[in-house]
Amino acid sequence: MLRKLKDRAAAMKTISELLTKAEEIAHRRGAAQPGAEHLVSAALQLPDGTAARALERIGRTPADFDAALIAQEADDLERIGIHVDHDRISTELPPPGDPVGVYRSEPSAQELFQAAGQDARRGGGTLVGAHVLRAATSLEHGPTARALLRMGIDSSELRQAATAVIDEQRTT
Repeated sequence: MLRKLKDRAAAMKTISELLTKAEEIAHRRGAAQPGAEHLVSAALQLPDGTAARALERIGRTPADFDAALIAQEADDLERIGIHVDHDRISTELPPPGDPVGVYRSEPSAQELFQAAGQDARRGGGTLVGAHVLRAATSLEHGPTARALLRMGIDSSELRQAATAVIDEQRTT
């Protein structure tokens, strides 16, 4: 009973950190609401370190993912004739405010979050960042999928790495 309460408290803390960080990242990057890509970036920064370790197992880093997202966004905008100077934008954007009210996110973030939660429950464990990363390997479209593709990441290889890290986490 005590173990279940501890696991539930740990899951709630992870969820709070994940959603708060995703919102901060989205606002810092000029998005009104977080999308799946912001949720993945947040998972890569969680204190449990599982998502970052999974990415590192295949020779990539969280910084590589963020760089791929930024480059992919620039490419997408260039295709429609818009050139973006991220350095200039980041200095001109007002600092993000504190989240207010009910947590809101893009449908892509909601779907990814639900898939990660279901994945954790199916495995009988507590939600960790690697669950978010593993769920993200199922995405076929959108900024997250394009960033992973840009990084040359094979989804099945990343999924295996995330699974290994989740399994290791359970045994500790």
